[in-house]
Amino acid sequence: MIDWHLLPNFSPDEFPSGELALTSPGLLSALQSLRHACGIPLKPSPVKGGLARTDGSSTSRHYAVGRKSDAIDIFPKEKPLLVWQQAVRLFGGVGVYHDTKGPSGYSDVMLHVDMRPSTVWWCRVDAPLTNG
Repeated sequence: MIDWHLLPNFSPDEFPSGELALTSPGLLSALQSLRHACGIPLKPSPVKGGLARTDGSSTSRHYAVGRKSDAIDIFPKEKPLLVWQQAVRLFGGVGVYHDTKGPSGYSDVMLHVDMRPSTVWWCRVDAPLTNG
């Protein structure tokens, strides 16, 4: 059960329909901690499967068959480098993707964060991460 009082910077309607029930509450708590640490609004990816999915690779941290998803894709409102720095401190898995289009008013840099042991990766090395 998700206690939304503990997630003051998020609301259920921000997440893809039906995926919250497949998600680890600990992931959402860590997401709130990230929002608090960086002080920058974060938008969950609206794409189906950006939080939890029941198809695709069973090794994906988003995969939620027989377990809860412990991964989410997010877009920072601004300063993706600052958000990345905080995400590396708070999450085990952090990926940076420059091949996406963020929601209106948000950065086009997407961060994948998850609860695995420490792993960091870049989707494309030819696109720098800046605070622009």
